[in-house]
Parts: sequence; C-alpha cells; structure tokens
Amino acid sequence: MGKPPPLPIDAVLPELLAALASCQSAVLVAPTGAGKTTRVPPALLGADGLVILCEPRRLAARAAARRIADELGVRLGEEVGYHVRFDARCGPRTRILVVTDGILLRRLQEDPFLEGVSAVVLDEVHERGLLLDLVLAMTRRVQADARPELQIVAMSATVDPGPLAAFLGGCPVVRSEGRLFPVELHYEPRTDERPLPARVRGAVVRALAQTDGDVLVFLPGVREIRRCEEALEGVAAEVLPLFGDLPPEAQDAALRPGAGRRVVLATNVAESSVTLPGVTAVVDAGLARRASFDPSAGLDRLDVVRIAADSADQRSGRAGRLRPGVAWRLWTEVEHRRLSPRTSPEVARVDVCGALLQLAAWGEPLRDFPWFEAPSQARIAVAVGLLQRLGALDGEHITALGRELAKLPVHPRLGRLLLAAVDFGAAEHGALAAALLSERDVFAGRDEPTWCSTSDLLDRIDALQRGGRGARGVRQVADQLLRLLPRGGRAGNPEQGLARALLAAWPDRLAHRRAPGSDRALMVDGAGVRLSPRSAVREAEWFVAVDVAGGFGAEALVHIASAVDDAWLPPVERVMEARLDGERVVGREVSRRAGIDLSERAAPVEPLAAERLLIAFVRKDPAAALQLDDPAVAEWLARRELALVHLPELGLAPLDDDWWSALAEGLCAGRRSLAELRGRRLLDALEGSLTWPQRQALRDDVPERIAVPSGDHVALEYRRGEPPVLAVRMQQLFGLAQTPTIARGRVRVRLHLLAPNRRPQQITDDLAGFWARTWPEVRKELRARYPKHAWPDDPLTAQALRGTKRQG
Repeated sequence: MGKPPPLPIDAVLPELLAALASCQSAVLVAPTGAGKTTRVPPALLGADGLVILCEPRRLAARAAARRIADELGVRLGEEVGYHVRFDARCGPRTRILVVTDGILLRRLQEDPFLEGVSAVVLDEVHERGLLLDLVLAMTRRVQADARPELQIVAMSATVDPGPLAAFLGGCPVVRSEGRLFPVELHYEPRTDERPLPARVRGAVVRALAQTDGDVLVFLPGVREIRRCEEALEGVAAEVLPLFGDLPPEAQDAALRPGAGRRVVLATNVAESSVTLPGVTAVVDAGLARRASFDPSAGLDRLDVVRIAADSADQRSGRAGRLRPGVAWRLWTEVEHRRLSPRTSPEVARVDVCGALLQLAAWGEPLRDFPWFEAPSQARIAVAVGLLQRLGALDGEHITALGRELAKLPVHPRLGRLLLAAVDFGAAEHGALAAALLSERDVFAGRDEPTWCSTSDLLDRIDALQRGGRGARGVRQVADQLLRLLPRGGRAGNPEQGLARALLAAWPDRLAHRRAPGSDRALMVDGAGVRLSPRSAVREAEWFVAVDVAGGFGAEALVHIASAVDDAWLPPVERVMEARLDGERVVGREVSRRAGIDLSERAAPVEPLAAERLLIAFVRKDPAAALQLDDPAVAEWLARRELALVHLPELGLAPLDDDWWSALAEGLCAGRRSLAELRGRRLLDALEGSLTWPQRQALRDDVPERIAVPSGDHVALEYRRGEPPVLAVRMQQLFGLAQTPTIARGRVRVRLHLLAPNRRPQQITDDLAGFWARTWPEVRKELRARYPKHAWPDDPLTAQALRGTKRQG
C-alpha cells in the first residue's frame, strides 16, 4: 500500500508532540476533515505502551480503527484494533486501540492506573456526553495522582479550548486550520407542515439535481430512517442507511465509495469522526435523539429534540470536505436564529445515578470528585438517595450488589430490575420490561391494547410476544440485555418474578391505595398519586407506580403500574413519633409499612422525644427556630461577634454549627414548643454560654451604653459585621476632642451627629476632624434653622448640654 495522502493535521503534529513533551496533556482544535482522528494516535506511538483512542459512538470507533489500519498498511485486529459493546477486534499485538467511552470506563474500573497505556486520546469532546465527561475526569485523576507520564489529548472541531486546557493543568492548545470548502446554505422559505419523509424526499431530489456528488441526510433515529427509505423509492441514486446498531457490513457499505451516486440516511453518528467519501450535499432535518432525565419513570429517555446551532454547523460542514458543497436545512432562517448556540452537556440534563455508581466502584468521593463540570450537590444528593434505596450504596460506600450493578451498561434502576428478574426466575420478562422502559411507551396512542392483568408491563410484554407494535426493536434491545446477565436464578413464575423485580427496582414508587377500589393512592415519602384510566391495576391494595405522568405533583397520574403482593412487604410497625404542629411539639402513634403511613392517632409526647425534636430543629436552622432577628437577641449576637474579632484574648468560640448544637441541648431541656426557647430564655442561655470573665469583658469592653460629656449614657447600636453606632446630639459632645472607642480602644464608634430634629447631620468616625473642618459650615446652617440652640464658635471649650439653651 502506498503512502497515505497528506492531511492538514500533519502540519501541527510536531507542535502537538512538543506540547505533550512539556506538559503531558494538550487540547487539539481542528475542523472536521483535518485528519485528527486517524493521524494523532499513530503519532503518539512510542517504544512501548498502548495508545487508546476514545470515540463517543460504536460506529465511529469501528470506522476510525479501520481507517487507521488502512493508512498504516496493517491488518485490522493486529497492531490496530477496536473494542465496542458486543464487538471487539484486537489482540496482544494491538498498539492502537479504538474504544467507546463505556469500554474505556470499564477498563478504568478493571485497571485503575491504566497500566501499559501510554496515551489516551479523547475525540469529539465538544459532545459532552456524561460518560465522556466521566472518563475525562477519571483519566485526569490517574494522570495527576498516579501516572504523571500518561499523555492525554482532548480533540474537537468546535470546543471552547480555554476551560478544557485549564482542567488539564493549564496545558497548551494546538490548532489546525483544516481544509474546509465553502458550503452554500439553503433554508425553507416558510414552515413546512408536511410529514418529514415527504420533506426529505423533496430536498434530496433538489440535491441530486443541483449537485453531482453523494447526498448525506441527517435524521433523528432508525424509525425516521426506515420511513425515509420508503419515501425515497425511485430516486436516481442508491439509498443506504447508517446508524449505530446497523450490522458492520451494512455500515461499511455506507462508509466506502460507491459505484454510482448515493443517498446516505444517517443519525447524528455522521456529524463527526466518520468520513463519508463523495458527499457534496447535506440535507438536515434539524432533529436528534438526545438523552434527558424523565421524572415520570425515574430514568433517562431519548427524546427527539431540535439540534443546537453548533450541531447544525457540524452537519453542514460535511458537504465541504472535498470541494464546495450545498446544505439544505429543513427549517426557516427565523427558526435558525432561535436555536440554542451550543448543545447542552449531558451532565446538566441526565440522571447522574450511573456516573456516581461508577465513581463509588472506583473508590472516589461522590460529593467532591473533581469533574470538568460537576453536577449540582442537590442532584448528587437525589442520586445518592436512590442508590441507597436500590441497595447499591451503604452510606456512600458501594455494596456487593452495587458492584454487580456497576458492571451493567444501563441505568442502575434498570440494572436492579434485570438482576432481580434473574433471581426471581424472570430474566426474559425482565429484559423485555427494561427494553420497553428505555423508550417512550410504544403502546401510547389510539391503537393501544386493552389491559387486563395485574401489571401494565405484563400486558405490554404479552402484546409484544404476540407481535404487537414495536416488537422488533424492543426484542432486539432485550436480546442484547439478556446476553449481559448472569446465568441461573431460581425457577419460578415469570409473571410474579417480574412483579417482584419491579418492586426491587422502584422501591421509591411503592404506593398504597387510599381505599378499596379507589384510584387514589399514597406513595413512599408521602406523594399522592392517582391511577390513570389506562392502567389495569384496579384492585390491588399495593402497587408500584412505574411511570407517573410528568413526575410528581398534586395527584399525578400513574400510567404504568404493577400490583404488589402483600406477602412481599415487611410487617406493619407501630411507631411513636413527635412532630412540630405549628410551633408546638405534638405526639402521634403511626402504623407504618414499607415507609408508608397507613394510619395515625394522637398520643402523649415523651419529654425526651420533644427535646430531641426541638434540638434537631434548632441545629438545622437556628435563625428560624430561635428568631435571631429579635432586636435584643440580634444586638447581643452582634456584640459577641465584635468581641470575637477584636478581643481574641477572651477565647470566645465561633458561632458555628457545633456551638449552636451545644447551646440547643441546654436550651431545649424540658421544653415542648419553639416559643419557650425565645426571648428572655434565649438571652439567658446566650449569657450562660460565657465564662464569668467573658461576661464581664462583654459588659465593660463592648458596652450597651456609653457615657458622653453631657452626663448622659447613650445606647450604642450594634449590627453584625459593622462598627457600633452612637446616635447623639452634637451639643451632648461639646468638649470631647476625640471619637469614643470600645473594645479596649481597638474599635472607634461611628458617630451619627444629630441635629435638633433627631436626624443625622453628619456621620463620621473622626470627631476631631469634624470639629476642625466641618463644624463652621454646620454651625452656620443650623444656627439659622434652630436659633434657640447653642452653636458656639469653639465646641471644644463649650459646656456639653443635655437640653435646649438659648444663646446669650
């Protein structure tokens, strides 16, 4: 085989290698078609060590490995190989291995230090998939903590390189200009209401007539591809599909040059990484299937959504790889201006349960792991709570069951369903149920079957097994899941086994019917729900609410439910509880089962229980529980804080959680309401928290009042974080040369110098400067307004006055 043709990326490879030699990491920004995917991994090969190229999709991984092998003139599976889910071509001689992010994650779990790996190349990082973000952060962690020699290259055509370079230790950014030709853009003149296949056919016919190359059509999914295939019958070109689950030989047919003109119908797998030769025209439907969290089922789902502007640019750029091209966008220019500028990262829109489970299996902290972009603490808390309910975590440490769940490439909830189904002898039913729940309800619509069993999922499975709508796609996913499951499990009734497995996977969705025959029910954690008329679960006292429309609100509708046998639940427990009713502690005796309150009645409160409840409330929110905004309390706390800052020799403790916790124990003793904790009792407790010397110092050095020359003792106003304020009439300070101080002379008070109307005429903490510079002007003004008051020429020699005195 001859030498491969030069590509634009070749010119910057020396710069990339120099960057890695100095920093071990680099961000490479190169446009589509520059050759980064095929040329960078071979350039990183050294004397030893494996180079791993991570691609976000299986199709791209296979194609990249094949192209690299072809360019190096080696056999695929030998020096260059790939490993994706359900397919691997690699061996002991492999030195460049192309993998998906899920396979790289699995390798990190099995080999936490990536022994024998010399470089990791992360392609298409701008896509910001959750798993890609996770392996980026984990690989960086390996490099920073254990393998400083490990090289990391993050590559993209459209990423903002600054934040990524900072995350990788302030590494260099290398840029390639690439070789893109101009692409002429066409928009629809007006919104087209015709079905998508008809619109696609019209654009493809125009593209074939106005260009002489192949046409690449971007569609959201397999269903749309199949419908457009039918619509394109009779066009003067070969029509080929291209999507991730297509058999490798069919993918190869789309990726290799054809004998004549071709129309390739592709999902967003063709946006990047994959080169389709001969394409000079793009038809873009402007849609994609993207994962986002669906609270209805507590799972991530793939929904058809509008693409962002950066994705549209990536797609249109595929027409300008070889020469000037044309792109037809099946939306208007007005609609284009409304598109989001960038595709939002998955970490901001999908459930992080699976990612946190992987971190727990890796032995990392869940709440402060150094992500490139971390999920919020609130989302982490929700995910941790679910993992604990599923039995995957004990506290925040992974359990044996959690390790088994971490091995399955599905959401932990679906993993729990699958493993429980195996245990209960219902593996096939469990796989079908998991496949059904991974997609939007394929039976929703006018032709849905009539449900008749005690489980809406069993009815759906029965319809699928009889060849119902969507059977082929769901069966294919189910077969893939079955291959991942352990063999064995006890023999049993598969219908009952599935029902028990659903309870194991949705323990937080257990519901108890409020009354026999009622469609209203109460769920774990107190949420009220109502069975949809679609559900067949009409009689069971207990059921699992698998799919709740729109999440939880006031009486949200349960569309998919499954009955629960009373014998599967723990026995009823009777619990004595204390709770706050308004501000008073009241008692109740609760009958509770599986976390759901079945009944309650009033009961006397044990004194110790009341104390514990009040203490917990004070610890959680001292400001609300104790009304710390009460003026007397707020002023005392401000005085203590000033002493803490300016009188360190007193040894005062900071008012942190531990301090409030200790105060609460004594304050709440023998009390039954929040009202009993406030006011004078709280002030006494605050005073009692001080030692005798501290109390004396607070009284003398941070006083409530201060003496002034007139003989008055004027109150100081304290606010936390501010100097104390002395609001005083000017005549009361005649004869005083310097600003008064407190805290053993370390804090000057802020003077509000009042006019006779009791309003501040001047605010200062420099009394000497006021008398010397400002007094003459103030005296002149106030003397005219208040002639009955004393306004001496020299206030330092004048006698301080309490009241009004006529001028002589």
